[in-house]
Amino acid sequence: MMTLDSRLALLMVTLSSCALVQAQSVLLLESFEDSVDAVEVVGGNARTVDDITISQHTNMGADDIRVTDGEKSLKLELGASPAWNPDTIYTFSEENSTIIKEAWASKEEARYILRFDVIFPEGLNWGNNTPQLNGNWRYGQAEHGGQLSRTMSIPLDVIERTLSEEELITLRFIHNFGVDEFNGIEMYFDNIRLVDSYVSGAVPEVTLLNGFESEEDLSKIAPVTERFELSLHEKSGPAYIAVTEGEGSLEIKFNERGAWKRDFTIPFNGTIMESIAALPPGARKRYTLRLDVIYEERGDNWTGNWQNFNIRPANGGTTVGNIAMARFSDDQHVRTYSITMDQIELDPAEPGISIVNQGAWGDAGTTWHIDNVRVIDTGVSPLKIGDIALTAEGQASLSWASSDSQSYAVEASTDLIEWIPVTSGIVGEAGSTSFVDTNKALFSAQFYRVSVSGAAPPLREDFENGMGSWRSITKAGPGTTEWEIGEASNGPPAAKSGIAVAGTDLDADYAAGTHISLISPEVNLETFLKEPTLSFSYFLALGDAGAARINVLDLTETLIEEGSEDNGLFITENTDGWTDISVTLPASGQKVLLEFEFVAGGSAAGFFIDDVTVSESP
Repeated sequence: MMTLDSRLALLMVTLSSCALVQAQSVLLLESFEDSVDAVEVVGGNARTVDDITISQHTNMGADDIRVTDGEKSLKLELGASPAWNPDTIYTFSEENSTIIKEAWASKEEARYILRFDVIFPEGLNWGNNTPQLNGNWRYGQAEHGGQLSRTMSIPLDVIERTLSEEELITLRFIHNFGVDEFNGIEMYFDNIRLVDSYVSGAVPEVTLLNGFESEEDLSKIAPVTERFELSLHEKSGPAYIAVTEGEGSLEIKFNERGAWKRDFTIPFNGTIMESIAALPPGARKRYTLRLDVIYEERGDNWTGNWQNFNIRPANGGTTVGNIAMARFSDDQHVRTYSITMDQIELDPAEPGISIVNQGAWGDAGTTWHIDNVRVIDTGVSPLKIGDIALTAEGQASLSWASSDSQSYAVEASTDLIEWIPVTSGIVGEAGSTSFVDTNKALFSAQFYRVSVSGAAPPLREDFENGMGSWRSITKAGPGTTEWEIGEASNGPPAAKSGIAVAGTDLDADYAAGTHISLISPEVNLETFLKEPTLSFSYFLALGDAGAARINVLDLTETLIEEGSEDNGLFITENTDGWTDISVTLPASGQKVLLEFEFVAGGSAAGFFIDDVTVSESP
């Protein structure tokens, strides 16, 4: 007969097995083995379609670096000019486009990386390959820099534009070259793949290397040139973009033209980077180095709309891929530079980075900021099982280390072979999440495992933690009634869940003529591939006349869609208790605010809401 202690032991063995580390996975999307039909020749600035030829290249042997996967690669022949030109567009299949869009929509930090190999010709002084993802979004460029074969990486979670609305995903390849005598150029592309850097059940671990919060942080900078001045920059308000983490950032004020120069280094001695730098490239790929670069505005001295920003080792060497972040748009003020550590060689004795710059700014110089230099480990944070217990009813109670940006699924098994879903969509808490299997009591051996099932909803509010970022606004009327959050003693007999609710007055009837709104925090719908759904519970008690309405606003609080009977967001009927509502929102693909608006005549208990969630429709 199974005892209580033996059942607990079985649970512990099963749950611990979920923490096994797995290697990152690579999904091959295109290696040009069948054809190059998905590639379209385009003309542009320096080369017309007549100056561009594409074909398949066949592997010539073990030493042929022009093929990096399989036996074929894409050959690109360019004539007429070595100058900047958009040369070709590669279109992903419908299946692979969906895979990329789903990876982008997850927004999981540093998880998905789109990579391809580019092989430059011999005889170049320098050469650049810049990919555009779906039309006009550029992340950076792969540079020749003395190595013919390069790997270009595009971290999907830092892409600012919306990919979910695109029918098919495309890559446009743009090139320019430096040669003493131009006689045409041959380039090769191969091995377009999607890299998943997470181990099974990963919860990424972020280590801050320098946040530029103090004079000590500033004193670590080692100048190389003399064309700039450094200082600490302080945050002036909650929406201030020049500080992305904490209360300070590094301000760099340049006093001369933006030619390519290695300007200063940021040392990482005494940090985790010492041990990372000592690892071989295969072991370093689980680490991603990131920092934020901020331009508040461009001055009149800018002669163009671009800025190249590059990091190299502190000793002045080059990155493996020599990836340069390029700023091509006037409205892009904050960019995240991201490079996986298998693409940069650091000296373990001097594990810092050099900051290298080139920009379209004139003799008067320019000013910009760096903040939040960090390294992200996606390989050592699998699900870590915490407490395991049986409740008084004999049900399994589980907890695990978790992230509030992810949701989780639980499965059960009696034989460790067949696994049956218990639940999914458990939204993680920051730090640790708990779950009790109430489906049945444990009268025999029962095994459990936990896995990441997707991204967390962009809005999940039960009001148990107070007002937070919600705001009450008086739009008209006497102004004596406001939205409040807490335990209600007037109106609903109890909260729909927990203790707290949001209501037009928690302990008294609203004043006659009240017209007030409750504004939600920012809700990011950019990552949704399917229609977003708003779900909440409400209690309504009106006097002589009135209504509750839910409106969708943009971030400037301009109306996107007004609540109406047609869309299910206009409520006039009193309720006896809590009523559940679930409706589709009209604003997929952008960031929005939700406005819970209440207007009424004669006094009564008012309008109350609880358990507000925005999630992707099933």
